[in-house]
Order: sequence, then structure tokens, then C-alpha cells
Amino acid sequence: MSSVRSPLLAVGTIVSVLLVGAGCGHDERSGRPPDVVVVMLDTLRPDHLELFGYERDTAPFLAELGARGLVFERALSTSGWTPPATASLVTGLYPERHGVLSGVAADDHVAELLKSGAPAAIPVVKLPTEYPTLAERFHAAGYATYGVVANVHINSIAGHARGFDRFEQHRDADARQLAEVLAGFLADADDERPRFVYLHLMDMHQPYHQRAPWYAPRPGPLGNHEAAYDSGISFADEALRGMYERFGWADHTVMCVVSDHGEGFGEGGLVGHGPSLSWVVNRCVMLFSGTGVEPGRVHASVSLVDVVPTLLELAGQPPPEGLDGRSLLPLADPAGRAAAEAEAAARPMFAHRRHRPPILHRFLWSVVLGRWKLIHDEVDGRSQLYDIDADPHEEHDVSATSPALVAQLSELRRVQASRGVAGGGGEVELQLDAGLLEDLRALGYAGGDGDH
Repeated sequence: MSSVRSPLLAVGTIVSVLLVGAGCGHDERSGRPPDVVVVMLDTLRPDHLELFGYERDTAPFLAELGARGLVFERALSTSGWTPPATASLVTGLYPERHGVLSGVAADDHVAELLKSGAPAAIPVVKLPTEYPTLAERFHAAGYATYGVVANVHINSIAGHARGFDRFEQHRDADARQLAEVLAGFLADADDERPRFVYLHLMDMHQPYHQRAPWYAPRPGPLGNHEAAYDSGISFADEALRGMYERFGWADHTVMCVVSDHGEGFGEGGLVGHGPSLSWVVNRCVMLFSGTGVEPGRVHASVSLVDVVPTLLELAGQPPPEGLDGRSLLPLADPAGRAAAEAEAAARPMFAHRRHRPPILHRFLWSVVLGRWKLIHDEVDGRSQLYDIDADPHEEHDVSATSPALVAQLSELRRVQASRGVAGGGGEVELQLDAGLLEDLRALGYAGGDGDH
């Protein structure tokens, strides 16, 4: 099991905020704020969970968690792949503001360099330094912070270890193995400090593993791939249930379960999560459960950028300034829900996806405003407009008959893009070795243009 350890990096200019007083999730008996656990389920599409209407019982634990939590039925990713989406999750910024538009990927040229014995490196864009990550914010607030990840894109060189007391990347680990790493962290934890935990699981991602006892073959050209994908969901779900019980997450803990994007199994010709911002990859899982969370289901569109301010409010921390996201708790408040839903319908949400030459050159962006979604390809100039209330699977492009809407949404995106990158981060080089190249190939991030 590959492992990368990263020390705690300096928080820099963050001012430490001690959580005293009656915060949203504050325990008035002990004066201690709630623990916070963020679980990223990489590549999990919502409609493969019975929580969102799937006919198969793939994730009974998530169904139970959602039944007593706050579930967002139309949560939107900020991209169609991990690096930009996860950067949005931890910063509260859209991709063109945090600047992370690519990740760890090897094209054929880099792979050939390595094969010839020459030094080979992959350019990696770092998280911006001007805006703290979730881990930095919670560490500054007095939390003990722990990160355990299995995704190659989530690494210290890109800045993801910032703010963590302990952070490890295990590229080929499954959910059960990551649970053991986390158990080791928590065994040495200071019981006087609240805890922030970030888990990034890869059990649904390519290459799809046929997990017993959940896997059973299915007919059709992609049937076995989809069956293996579903078995990975069940494997991760069982592991999460075990962590929930083992680590006491039912007690004075806020849990946030999200995915970074979905996965295609032939819908509209899409297999995997390649260069697309269609519904099958753009929609993601989002639910909150635990201390301070009012149970319910919300239909209004929300974004991954909203996780940071929502978690901070649940933990009793002051609202951050300058973010693209906003707290989602008003949508769960019966007294103010109508006003919050009206505000959400008038709020544009954005996504970005870049796919590079030589195999295919695509530069996609999307805007969602209420019931309308515009997808635009900067390379060929094509726009597609969908009424996602009437046509949730985006099968009927109405751009030709709605030029005013296309123009309105295009202008919203132009204004958003003009804001520019929020802060420094820059580009660094990650040295490629044979083990990393093998991992990238297994995940679909090597060969061709290297941009899955």
C-alpha cells in the first residue's frame, strides 16, 4: 500500500478562533464544539443510491444516515473530475477562482520519458494560499485535524495537507484499510480537542472491483462494469457503517457525505467521467447529519462550494468572507425555507471542465440558474440549454428556441470568470516514478492526453 506522509504546514495569516459561547453545534454542557467528519465518496452518482430512488439496495447505511439528516436532491459539482471539484469542496471557491483546473495525469510523452530512463515530471497546480482550506480553518479554531485519502490528486505537493495535524495518502487503499489508518490517528488523539476528519474513498472509481458478496454479473455491454461499480458502493457503505460505530460518530458529531462527480454508463454515449458536464457527472451526493442538523430533503440546486460555510456554521464558527459558497442551513429552516428557496433559484451556479490535446481538446463550462442549465464548449462554440426541472436527464436541447436565456446565462458566466484567480498557489512539479505511473494507468489518468 503506497503511502505519502505530510507534516502539518503553517496556517500563515489565519487568526485562531476559540469556540466558546453558544454556537450552532455547541455543547453547552462541556463547552466543546462538535467533531466534524467529511467523507468524500469519489465518483459516486446519486441515482445509484436508494436514498435517491435507485431500485437496488446499494447503500443501506447512507439511506439510514440520510433519513435522519439533511439531503440535497440537486447538489451540483463544480467540475466533472476530482482536482477542481475537491479544491472547490475545501476552499468554497469555483474552479476559475481557485485555479486548480488540472491534476496528476501523465500523457504518452511523459510516460515515454520515464520508460527511456530520463527524468519525468508532472505539472501540478497548488491550492490557492490566500483562502484557507477546511482543515486550516478548523485547525485555527482549535480542532485536531486528520486527513486520510486514497486519491492520487489529493496530496501534499498540491497543498491538500495544509492544516492537518496528520495527513496520509494511500493510493491503492480501500475503505477498510483507510479505516485502520484513521484508527491509528485517533488512538493517539487529544481527547480535550474537537476533531476534524477528512476521508477520501476510491472504492467506486475505475478500475471497478468486483466486491463480494455484493457483485453479481449483469447483461449488456456495460452491465458487468455497472455491477462492479455498485458492489464498490456497497463495500464502502459497509466500511462507513463500521467507522461510524467504531469512532462514535453518532455522538456530538457533524457528518458531511459528498461525492466529487458521477460516472457514466452509456448515457448520452458517455462512459466514465471524461470531458463532460452532463447531468450524469455534474450531479453529486450531498448530505449532512448529526449535531445541529435539521432533517429534511431540499430540491433547490446547491453546489460543492457551499460545504465550507455550512460546516463552519454547524460548528459555531463565524462566517468566512469572500467565498463563492453560502451556508445551506436556511434551506432546512421551516420558518425561512420559502425565502431561502426563492433566493437559491435566483442564484447562478457554475462548473468547469478542461480536456487537453492531443487526443481531444475541449473547454467546457456550465451555468445553472433555477430550472435552466447552459453547457458551452469554448472550442467548437456549441451551446446546449436544458430545462432541468422538466428534463432532468438533459435529453432535449432548447438553445435554438431560447436565445435570450442563452445570452443571459452566458453573461453570468462571463462576469464570474472575470473575477480571476483568488490567490497564489502556482504550479509545481511532481516527479513521476514507475509505481505512480502504474497507479495512474489503473485509474485512467495515463495514456493519450492523460486527462481522464
